[in-house]
Amino acid sequence: MSSTRQAALSNSMGESLVLEGVTARGVVHGRMLEMSLLQRFRNPGATNTEVTYTFPLPWGAVLLGVDVELNGQRLRGEVTARQTARAKYEEALSEGNTSIMLERNADLSYTLELGNLLAKEACVILVRYAQILQLEQGQLRLMLPTTIAPRYGNPLTQGGLQPHQVVETDICAEYPFDITITLHGSLAKANVASPSHKTAYQPGADELIVKLAQKGSLDRDFVLVLSELPQSSVGIASPDLWFPGRTTVMASFSPLLSQDSAKPVAVKILVDCSGSMNGDSMEAARCALRSIVMGMEKTDKFTLSRFGSTVEHRSRGMWSGSIPAKASGLRWVSRLAADLGGTEMAQALASTISLAHHGRCDLLLITDGEIQGINEVIDTAKTSGHRVFVVGIGASPAEVHLRRLAQATGGACDFVAPGEDVEPAVLRMFNRLRSPYVKKLQVEWPAGWEIEWASSVPDLAFEGDTLTMYAVVVGELEAPMAGQAKLWGHLEGQSSQKLLAQLEVGFVQDDANTLSRCARFEQFSACEQTHEFPKSKLVDMAVSYQLVSSETNFILVHERAEAEKPLEMPDSYKVPHMLASGWGGTGSVAGNIYGAPSQQGHRTGEAIHNFSASAGLNLPDNSSMSVPSVWRTSRTQATAKIGASSSGMDDIDIPMFLRRYADSTPEKVVSRRKIDPANADFWARHAPPRLSIMKVMEWEQDHPAHLLPVIYTGLTPAGVVEWLRINDASFWPKLYPDLQAMGLGICVCEWLEFVIGAEHDEAEVVETFVSVMLEFDFTITQGLRRTIKTLASVIRPVHKSAENLGNEILAEFIRQGLLGIQPRKWPDPVVNFAEVSDVL
Repeated sequence: MSSTRQAALSNSMGESLVLEGVTARGVVHGRMLEMSLLQRFRNPGATNTEVTYTFPLPWGAVLLGVDVELNGQRLRGEVTARQTARAKYEEALSEGNTSIMLERNADLSYTLELGNLLAKEACVILVRYAQILQLEQGQLRLMLPTTIAPRYGNPLTQGGLQPHQVVETDICAEYPFDITITLHGSLAKANVASPSHKTAYQPGADELIVKLAQKGSLDRDFVLVLSELPQSSVGIASPDLWFPGRTTVMASFSPLLSQDSAKPVAVKILVDCSGSMNGDSMEAARCALRSIVMGMEKTDKFTLSRFGSTVEHRSRGMWSGSIPAKASGLRWVSRLAADLGGTEMAQALASTISLAHHGRCDLLLITDGEIQGINEVIDTAKTSGHRVFVVGIGASPAEVHLRRLAQATGGACDFVAPGEDVEPAVLRMFNRLRSPYVKKLQVEWPAGWEIEWASSVPDLAFEGDTLTMYAVVVGELEAPMAGQAKLWGHLEGQSSQKLLAQLEVGFVQDDANTLSRCARFEQFSACEQTHEFPKSKLVDMAVSYQLVSSETNFILVHERAEAEKPLEMPDSYKVPHMLASGWGGTGSVAGNIYGAPSQQGHRTGEAIHNFSASAGLNLPDNSSMSVPSVWRTSRTQATAKIGASSSGMDDIDIPMFLRRYADSTPEKVVSRRKIDPANADFWARHAPPRLSIMKVMEWEQDHPAHLLPVIYTGLTPAGVVEWLRINDASFWPKLYPDLQAMGLGICVCEWLEFVIGAEHDEAEVVETFVSVMLEFDFTITQGLRRTIKTLASVIRPVHKSAENLGNEILAEFIRQGLLGIQPRKWPDPVVNFAEVSDVL
């Protein structure tokens, strides 16, 4: 007997791998991507095993086929009805045979079940899919997801998954990944760059081959961006080889909308500050928000909100794009942190939608999309009347979730990878937001065509984005040109139709019948939602075109010889996913875990390199694999109450010395410490020890900061007066940071800084504000009784210094701004100063 030991892959913990790696090979002709994923499995154990592996595919991918090689023997299966496939699979396992089944899940991921893989056996599974790449704002973005990051919520009740389909994550898991993309035709001459991986380029006569320049892992999406492409409409046609007498047409329209003047923007901005956004994602979100706020014009309107387990709004209504509003917005952005626990997106969306606005308003969401309950979010958004525009952030965002949300509401979606320049994505989103509204879109197919079925035309169109639709035509069209198709629509404010785009439909050779299968999958999905066809007819369509869908599975049964059949049912093994790089602040992708530039490109044969600065923890160089790290907890009173639905992803306690950040990240205020006026411990640390501040806080204990529904304004007017009354004048605030340190709310501080202090010295403004506040006769007793008396005139001063009354003109300006002040409430024009800054 040979003593030679068989080679086997293992992770950094020395554990043998069942999934030995994935290799991707893709070819792009025109707008069509055809991709093959080679998944290599091996059973390193001593018993027969049932391997379960759930993996993602990109948005719009159509699974074309599955090829299997078991111990060097090539096997073929078929697509059949889901229930039939399940019965065949279980029967095969019961009889000791090997069976392979692939199904599409409720969240549009896929689950592969490989049953009865015997000890030491190897199996190679080739998954083939096609995808129509969409030209968006002059670029094609090819994304291949390789892992599914932990998602907030219950995957069974909210995500609609079955237990075996639920993804598990192992921070020690490591799987090799490699990819090669070949670009043909005009795309070979485009500007090509990958913000996710270091890539190498091999130009040819009429092609460009893109490869990884070093070893990769299944820990982040592979992203390839082809930019500076001409904006053009494309139409192709091909005979349906599986249904003689039918021709399939694909029309990708690139509409041109007249924009004589840019449309003002009215948008509610909502940013995800849950624990999963920590690290690279939060830094990218701040960069995006800074660009968004700075891009606001005087006529624009916006609100700022953030969410996690709870939602916090910076204002109660729409701010104008004035200088004070943008200055306040930028300060708010600079303090953002991923410190709000879970990801209650549906309630955050509903709360943000309810903010007051006039006329039409959109919502801009910045998130990684890592939730289970996306259907609830979509239902909430669809009934709101708001278009939802999404900027997806992170190394492995939930692309399918976010695109579904944007499409369902008539919005659009863009993505930013860690280390990628965020400004182009923001500019693209502003172009869409300012684009004229288009309604009553319709396609005019060439005269004489008998249309059996055509895609429904959506009620949305943005200049620079393509609209792709299919049609099945009865009969065989004449080559080489099948005809001209046109896209018509009504621009808002215009009564007549406008020609938005037109294209010539040309024939292409499609020996694999890929175009027709993509069209039939689109027809299946549309009819499934509209219930146009009975389920039996949909199943027949999917089986005829061998499409894995919500109603059909791929199934393969390999009958083994009696001597090979195991004596027991297989042990179950679920392939755990690698933790997405940078997720929750675990390491940094922008900081370049691979030890290489995070983005590089190819421009007409000349390599260009863009080095991104580190946005997170500096890690040691581990060029072969990404560094496994740990989850951090952002456990607060709110997150502690979350039940089993959170799946524990934001509440895993880890040793302090391993944490990326402390549990409470300090806000980046000028005072360099986090201020919580409702916290008695703060006063014990920072107030003079001989003074009792508890009297000021007693009447606010029933409204702690983290429970206020909209905006926490800090100390109330009565609280400010009492603070000044019980403290010696030497402790009184002298600058804006001092006001925050004493507990004054940020909105009041910014009203003083941006409105009152626009043309005055900071120290003068603070001194005069203190003098004016001392003119009000508030008492703690009045505060406790929740006095609602409105003070419209100056009351007899309690403290008055003859030596220092402040500038009387400035004082009168402050008094006018404080009209309507109450002991427990600041005037609305102060709290929401950005909304009325133009008036002031």
